[in-house]
Amino acid sequence: MAFCEQCGNKLNADVKFCSKCGVQVGGKKVQPAETVWSRQDQPSIDVLIEDGRNYLDNGDINNALKQFEEAVRLYPDHALGYAWRGEVYRNPIGQIDRAMRDFNEAIRIDPNNSFAYVFRGATYQQQLSQNDMAIKDFNEAIRVDPNNSLAYANRGQYYLNLGLYDVAKKDYDEAIRIDPNNAMMYAFLGAAYAQMGQTNLAIQNFEITLSINPNNDYALKTLRAIRGY
Repeated sequence: MAFCEQCGNKLNADVKFCSKCGVQVGGKKVQPAETVWSRQDQPSIDVLIEDGRNYLDNGDINNALKQFEEAVRLYPDHALGYAWRGEVYRNPIGQIDRAMRDFNEAIRIDPNNSFAYVFRGATYQQQLSQNDMAIKDFNEAIRVDPNNSLAYANRGQYYLNLGLYDVAKKDYDEAIRIDPNNAMMYAFLGAAYAQMGQTNLAIQNFEITLSINPNNDYALKTLRAIRGY
């Protein structure tokens, strides 16, 4: 594991730019969003999406959106930038029409993009109350990528809302099996236990979330609400 010389942030092996302070690994300070990259220094789509997801997990919506906007600008024919940008517009920004345009564009570019189906399905379920469309998208997301943990987590939420607790838990367990180091998977399961009234199991899963990512805003806020402070 490497560390940024500027701010001490942990860096993955293939990351060229620090997601926290924007310093190029090796020393040079770079400017966000509108930088004109050389071909050699231009960050890959995977790096941009990973950094954006890290910002999102830590509740830094502005920087997450910047990363996804940059992904769309640099890679306009790649579906992932649109899918993740749409997810930020959906929640927490709440621009549903704009989010749906991004999801539909992602699916047009790549009909096998699992994340676009997951996020569009979540929009159908949570913002548009179209459950029949939601479950179709969740099932399609799993069909095109059986290893997408978010697809199982969101389908679990769908079943949970219907009161199908055993079926929902199977999907949450599968999400954790696929991605055991993803803090949000435990947060989703914690939320499910909270909704089922199993407070101790909810707290246990939120604590696991925070052991993986101590800055997880959702787990911190929900734990405070459960504990009453």
